[in-house]
Amino acid sequence: YLQSTMNKSTRHFFDCCAVVVLFALLQNSAPSRDQLGVWSRILVEEEDSQKDFSDLRFLTFGTSRAWGAGLQNRYDAYPFLLSPNVTNLAIRAAGCEYPSLCTVSMLGDEVYDVIVIEFNHVSQDKQHYQSLATKLRHRFPEATMIFLYAWSPFQYTNLEGKNPFDVRVSLYPSARGMRRRLGEMWSAIAPNSTEWKFDKGSRNKAIVYETAAQVGGHVWELPRLEDPSENLKTYGPSFLPDCTHYSTAGHELIQQGINKLLQEIKPVRHNTIKPWDSWDKCEPWFATGNTSLSTDMKMIEFSDQKYALEAPGWIELKVERSATLSINYMAGGPEQIYPKTRIRIDEQHAVEVVPLVQTHAAGKKNIHIVHTLEIGKVQAGTIKLEIVPLEEKDNPFRMVGIVVTSDEDPATIVSTTGESTTPSRQR
Repeated sequence: YLQSTMNKSTRHFFDCCAVVVLFALLQNSAPSRDQLGVWSRILVEEEDSQKDFSDLRFLTFGTSRAWGAGLQNRYDAYPFLLSPNVTNLAIRAAGCEYPSLCTVSMLGDEVYDVIVIEFNHVSQDKQHYQSLATKLRHRFPEATMIFLYAWSPFQYTNLEGKNPFDVRVSLYPSARGMRRRLGEMWSAIAPNSTEWKFDKGSRNKAIVYETAAQVGGHVWELPRLEDPSENLKTYGPSFLPDCTHYSTAGHELIQQGINKLLQEIKPVRHNTIKPWDSWDKCEPWFATGNTSLSTDMKMIEFSDQKYALEAPGWIELKVERSATLSINYMAGGPEQIYPKTRIRIDEQHAVEVVPLVQTHAAGKKNIHIVHTLEIGKVQAGTIKLEIVPLEEKDNPFRMVGIVVTSDEDPATIVSTTGESTTPSRQR
């Protein structure tokens, strides 16, 4: 009746009022975040707190673990899981010595926001481990540096003095097929806690924390349960049957752990770099089989994607100024599989090397890694090295790289062509 008696303008006024009232009622009835259920609230908060790091530039250093050795697809290793925008400089069969000497050659002018470093036996090479960290912090003052520390299955021994690798070999002489049944394998290795003892005597962990503190870095540790049996059952499957390299699950665990740490740190993209405080010129061919140097030695692939020049022979290189010359070569142990060899620069300057390395992990019967030998100081010009084996062994002496280093200010270094060797400092 009212609507029929209202004129057009009056009806329009009441219609507008009704819309306003309805909107206010809807607003008051919508639940606030505080009114959401507890699980909905947690999901919303987690979604808000998750930071995307896809724009950050990642750099990783490490050994065969970080390289992805033992995986069907090495790109399932944690460096590649961390970010598609990663430069993975991990090297198989090598420690931190080479990257600490060749940092400038390896990195060039690139800028990185997040740097992850993992080396296993840093107590054996603390000097180079800390030198690498110091060089990286000097170059990238605003980068987030993460040092990875992982306990080793070889730190466990049972009542018979055997480690998990020894037990694995006795239970499963062949590792064939065990990669897909790691849970079964580790459960069989660790039947009860009373049989196992964990050795905390290694200084590796202390050195990792010490180094991180020195450069303002962070440490992420592979989780470990106090109960030996439970730990081996729970986290043992993070390792492959060789008890050294990470399984796919292990790489995923590390990626998730580092990512959680990054969520707390909240690193940002930056373009701040400082000039390098040292200079190096390195030529490795271990991973590529390619070298620009003149030589009469034959390049061979002695193992899957591992290359070396085999002696006897010579190799020639140009050195831009006075510097320290070193070579990289293969060494084995505990049995000597490579011959004692003489490396000669001239009649007055020669060194001899025995390519032997003592095993660093009980039960690890064979070690085959890259070593570095300092030849000595050299002057600018063309240098010719003669490599002469002094005895017969099963394998020839294998050379895998050349390292030339100088601690002098790179800004003062001028090559023999008259061109400055100082890296670009404009980003």
